[in-house]
Amino acid sequence: MTALLCVLIAAAALALGYVAGTRRAHRRDAAVPVPVEPTIGPPMADLLERVFRSSESGLAVIGRTGDVVLHNARAVDLGLVRDGRPDARAWTGCQRVQSSGQPAQVDLTPLEQRGRR
Repeated sequence: MTALLCVLIAAAALALGYVAGTRRAHRRDAAVPVPVEPTIGPPMADLLERVFRSSESGLAVIGRTGDVVLHNARAVDLGLVRDGRPDARAWTGCQRVQSSGQPAQVDLTPLEQRGRR
């Protein structure tokens, strides 16, 4: 076999491989993609409830009317929520944030107990 014949065979194999690869690629593009179903997770409310339950901080969501929409046990322990209502200082802070749109700091240190000891 001469060198010229080897080069011709290699060129023919290259051309044949190129044609076969191009056809196969076009067939894959034309194939209908398999629809992938979205992964369905828990609803947002369930996720929020899990976060609130697992947090060691006192958390409360207060609606525009002043009702406590969601809170955790730690918020009750800290006195942030009593009988479904927020602490007056927290509610005042919420109103300030709602009107200004700016973050606000609220001092929620326990008030001194009045009365007999």
